[in-house]
Amino acid sequence: MELGTGAVAIANLLRWTAGRTWLALLLAAGVIAAFAAHERAHPLPEYGSGLAIIDEQMRRSHALPRADVLVVGDSSSLYGVDPAALAEALAGMRVESLAAIGPVRPPGYVKLLENHLARGEAPRVVLLLLNPLGLADAVGEHERQEMYAVLADRWPQGSLREGAVRALNFRLFGGVLEEPLEGDHGRHYGSGRELRRALRRGHGSLLNPAPRALRAPSAEKAQPGVRYEMHDDGVRDLERVAQQLDAVDRSRILVGLMPAPAAMVGDETGPSRERMLRRVLDLLRLPPEQAIELPASLPTEEFVDPTHTTGAGRARLSAILADIVRGELAAAPSAPRP
Repeated sequence: MELGTGAVAIANLLRWTAGRTWLALLLAAGVIAAFAAHERAHPLPEYGSGLAIIDEQMRRSHALPRADVLVVGDSSSLYGVDPAALAEALAGMRVESLAAIGPVRPPGYVKLLENHLARGEAPRVVLLLLNPLGLADAVGEHERQEMYAVLADRWPQGSLREGAVRALNFRLFGGVLEEPLEGDHGRHYGSGRELRRALRRGHGSLLNPAPRALRAPSAEKAQPGVRYEMHDDGVRDLERVAQQLDAVDRSRILVGLMPAPAAMVGDETGPSRERMLRRVLDLLRLPPEQAIELPASLPTEEFVDPTHTTGAGRARLSAILADIVRGELAAAPSAPRP
């Protein structure tokens, strides 16, 4: 029995559709395979605010044009120093930050500096700003994965499927398929894509998204002051940094310890902090004059936690740093050391 004209048309349409569906599926499979292969060669990090910050700073470290002042350090610098305010106070000098987060550790902070220096133009000033609490804590091997990624300049490979999904989202769709980030970063910045944009707009810095500042304790509830003691892990990290600095111009580097909330400061805080700063310089094989004297504390209400400032604390600390850098540059006008 012969098919009617309508049935023939439907059959032809089905064959036409099937042929193109297989072609589309084949092309889609090829695209996914290509992205998966690219991901194996150039892995992306897993999803999360901390990893997005590190990854973006890794990318920026290879792409930044020359800066007059470059900030490197942990998250107390990331949230505590405003490059735009610093640049304005320094009469239009270009200021950028490559500050990351604590798990990157000092060797990772300096690796980001090395990436930038490899472009061939060194900053006049490098501000290496460290939080004393970061040098006082023990660090487990699982917490060092971020540091290893920065030092290797690549992320570890995940599963093929997860890598292909991340690559498609990040490289083809620009991150628009991402879910909101966790916690305060998700509420304030939204997705990793928006966090990266904010980091670029902020010249490598971010405003801390925590919604509330610390409250100063009453006199009867005041806590004993913190006493800083460097952990062996901090010593090993700084010894490794000293080796890294053998390949760069050390005279450009100024080192400072970030302040704490006033409520954490007691009789032992100042002396132990001074001892730690001297030991940092000794381990890095830097002379005493390359230390910068940041205040031991800022008002408690200008912090959101023991290490991170509010916007007000960020503005205050940036103004203090501007005065310090201005004085350093004025001290050597003919051949400026940072």
